[in-house]
Amino acid sequence: MNDASVVGWLLVICGGGLFIGTAWLLMLARSSTGWPCAPGRIVSSERETSAGGARDHATHSLRVTYRYDVGGRSLQGHRFTFGDLIWMATRNKDRIDDLVKRFPPGREVSVYYDPNHPQRCTLVPGTEGLPISTTLVVALLIALAGIAALLGWIKVR
Repeated sequence: MNDASVVGWLLVICGGGLFIGTAWLLMLARSSTGWPCAPGRIVSSERETSAGGARDHATHSLRVTYRYDVGGRSLQGHRFTFGDLIWMATRNKDRIDDLVKRFPPGREVSVYYDPNHPQRCTLVPGTEGLPISTTLVVALLIALAGIAALLGWIKVR
């Protein structure tokens, strides 16, 4: 297998995987607008920080835990919004600190849950503010670049 084939297949697999994963999130996020909601309570809410990059820029994200009851079952959730682990990581510490203040432990919240899988839940239903379309286009372009490399339209050295 030559370099162009290796690079081509890697791009096709990565782009395809990103496209499928993002499309799945889009489907769940859209369907969540029709899910029932149950009263819940925040158990914990904190800013999670991870170091990164050559310039040592830290990335911050929200880590929230809440409890809610569905059909006599006590359940626990962590999702703030669909794609929060991907798109809500930020270098803006204040943005995450504002969310932590907005969801303090003990606060009552509405938890939207999938009636077919009540453990699948979110605090914010829908897709508002998520860069899903952009991510789908980027994933498609990555996969197309891989196909172009496999067909020899892009030279790989």
